[in-house]
Amino acid sequence: MCQLSLRVSDDEPRLSPESLAERSLALCDQLEKARMAAGISRRELARRAGLDPGTVAAVLEVRSDPHLETILRIGGALGLRLEVTPAHTSQ
Repeated sequence: MCQLSLRVSDDEPRLSPESLAERSLALCDQLEKARMAAGISRRELARRAGLDPGTVAAVLEVRSDPHLETILRIGGALGLRLEVTPAHTSQ
């Protein structure tokens, strides 16, 4: 199983709105790249994730601030898992 990567710095206990937006954009970008690499349509991804196609499109186009559950459902439908690691690790 592949993973979505999110690094969290231990010296940044409270994330700024800019940092949160940047990380959300990066996660959504990883999901879209994984979808394209898998060769499936957004509609098929929505079906596999049990989500409305409009919701999937909004996430992949970063037109919404998705809930964690939505990211996990989309990632799961792509065979991905979310892994949060400290920013100072070499992974």
